[in-house]
Amino acid sequence: MNEINKSQEKINNPSFLLKAIFWALVVVFVLIVGYITIPIFSRYMGFDFIIVSGIIFFLLGIALIFLSVKERMDRLLKKFLILTGASAIGIP
Repeated sequence: MNEINKSQEKINNPSFLLKAIFWALVVVFVLIVGYITIPIFSRYMGFDFIIVSGIIFFLLGIALIFLSVKERMDRLLKKFLILTGASAIGIP
């Protein structure tokens, strides 16, 4: 009975690395949107910032998809994370 509860907790709680990658993806997205919409960001950050943050965004999306597929978790959460990663790497 105790083993069943432990496995159920593992399914309901995604790993720390998966959470960290998801939130890093959110932070990079906010920085990219801030660069595009807030003029003061584009003054102090050059075009290289957009290129580097785009590459980081792409790689975080790939990592999010890979870890979401590999880890055991709830189906709805898994679909959400895969869709989030796919939209980050540009797959329609």
